[in-house]
Amino acid sequence: GLANLFVEKGLLTYVQGQKYARQNYDADPTKVKTRLPLQVVTNRGTANGCEVAAAALLDSKRAAIAGERTYGSASVHRTIGLDDGSAVILAVAKFYSPAGKSIPDNGVTPEKLIAEPDSQVELDEDGNPVPSTTPEGQSRIPPKQDKFLLNIITPEKK
Repeated sequence: GLANLFVEKGLLTYVQGQKYARQNYDADPTKVKTRLPLQVVTNRGTANGCEVAAAALLDSKRAAIAGERTYGSASVHRTIGLDDGSAVILAVAKFYSPAGKSIPDNGVTPEKLIAEPDSQVELDEDGNPVPSTTPEGQSRIPPKQDKFLLNIITPEKK
């Protein structure tokens, strides 16, 4: 997965449930794309596979993680069809960090906790919300004015 693009060796994650045998996912060194330093930003919307990757990068000390605790939703689901055509979706197993923490129960807590400011929606002259990014995908807030970004990349004063 995503973490294996950066992590060369070791356990990335494992899945286990009450009636679901443990399944390990180990790094494959042939899949690594870069060994450059890495900074990952998480927030309360970081979920599922992104949480698994963040936990692997954090536990392997491959990346510095900053931001907010993640959502906590990385699990394996099974759909059970009912006679009336409806269905029930059950979580049957949880993803765990390499250190053994249940991601659905704990989320991933960054080393550097930084609260993401509540977004303040900018309105156009008609009162409609202006997208936070340009059509090219760039943030409308210049990097030198983005307080959240500056807090993440600025070293802590000691």
